[in-house]
Amino acid sequence: MEQIRRTLTILVGTASGLSFAFFALIVESMYFDGVAEDAWVGIMIMAFNFVVIWLVNNVHDGTPIKNLKVRWCANTLFYTMILMVMEALIYTLRTHSISDSAAILYEFGYAAAVVFALQLYHKTQGSLYPDRERIRILSSGNVRYKGRRTYMLVTESHLEKGMCHCTGHVIGNIRMLDRMFVYAKGMPSVNARVVQIHKDGSRLSDVKGGKDVTVVLNLRKELKPYTVLSDVKEVFVERPEVFAENPRVIGLSSFFGECYRNGEYLAVLADALMHGHYIVPCRVKLEGRGNIAEALPPNLNVSVPSVSRNDHAGERILPVFTDWDGVSKWKPFVESEESSVMIVDYQRLISLYENTFDGIAMNPFNEVSFYLAEDLIALIRRFQLEENS
Repeated sequence: MEQIRRTLTILVGTASGLSFAFFALIVESMYFDGVAEDAWVGIMIMAFNFVVIWLVNNVHDGTPIKNLKVRWCANTLFYTMILMVMEALIYTLRTHSISDSAAILYEFGYAAAVVFALQLYHKTQGSLYPDRERIRILSSGNVRYKGRRTYMLVTESHLEKGMCHCTGHVIGNIRMLDRMFVYAKGMPSVNARVVQIHKDGSRLSDVKGGKDVTVVLNLRKELKPYTVLSDVKEVFVERPEVFAENPRVIGLSSFFGECYRNGEYLAVLADALMHGHYIVPCRVKLEGRGNIAEALPPNLNVSVPSVSRNDHAGERILPVFTDWDGVSKWKPFVESEESSVMIVDYQRLISLYENTFDGIAMNPFNEVSFYLAEDLIALIRRFQLEENS
């Protein structure tokens, strides 16, 4: 499936590039050949490229295809640039003699300028936004449906008439025909569509949170207990900007109070936690700082702030976040000029915690947060030893 998606992405990019080049060729033949100097052709094509850059980075923001946006845009712009340069070279050779090196050098100079402009734009676009706006963009970057974050913890499932009937607990809003990512231990992520929703004996078109909700998926296999369904794509990026989404961790940890007595649940939760990547807030004095999400230089001394629990004021708790949506809720931190973040795996997270903090709080400012206490950390350590052996 992934190979098919990549092939389609390349085909779409190629087709887009061909259409843009064909458009430029028509305009050039109908207008610029007769009334303008040759330089206008390059300027027109360059301006058209920048219009395309603006469109793919703004018009598509927040639409259902945004999960493919980055690859789609990159391919489209790449093939467009190559085909535009080819078209410009053909134009030069058609209208000038081969010995007219100045015109050919002009076309190559135009190509170099486009490449430089594209690279400069993608490297600096993050710094063009205020921190809060950049966080908003990042927090919606891998969410399938704009304005929604949905997680369902499956407690049981069965096959019926070739469909998978899943019962479990829901955070957020599930609607008919939603496409959900399926996350399970030892199973690659797959997509499934919601074809039915049931709750309390009634068939619904949507459900806003709740327990013992049943959804029917167009999936021809049963799901293991404590599988997570979500409209958020699991991903982590270290550079050029720190970025992470951990829908499996959120889906499991949000129902810790209901499931912690179950050994199978604890094993699945431990697996999700020790394979996650987390956003850790830090403070640093750095000249020429970009936006809050920009990756820090290596080997930089940073300080990690702490939070406290209402009933344990003297404790120092390490705050970590599973996504940028969680970070955005810590407003004093976001608005501080010295605030930055780093992305860490579970082992690095534990090394930050040991001998410095009294516990770990995941998404401490969310409505549903998760406290990682010493006994749970010890349990995860035991599971790690079993996995490594």
